[in-house]
Amino acid sequence: MKKILIVEDDSKLALSLSVRLKACGYATWIAADGIIAITTAVRVKPDLILLDIMLPAGNGFAVIEQLNQFEETRETPIILTTASRDPEL
Repeated sequence: MKKILIVEDDSKLALSLSVRLKACGYATWIAADGIIAITTAVRVKPDLILLDIMLPAGNGFAVIEQLNQFEETRETPIILTTASRDPEL
């Protein structure tokens, strides 16, 4: 079973994504901030990370820099997400 880590501070959105992905046969984990995301990713070794750009404890770009420092997560594909309407993001 493929593993997906959802990094999202909006709990309703994270749960919605998790439910939909589980219905499609994926195992999911949810992290609400960058610190939990990094520790969970290193422990779980997900096949994919869905990463919100705007997080309470660090932004998504800082999380990517940290994940690249660990052998367990260096090659993990990451999809960046955001609900922001800022075109610069």
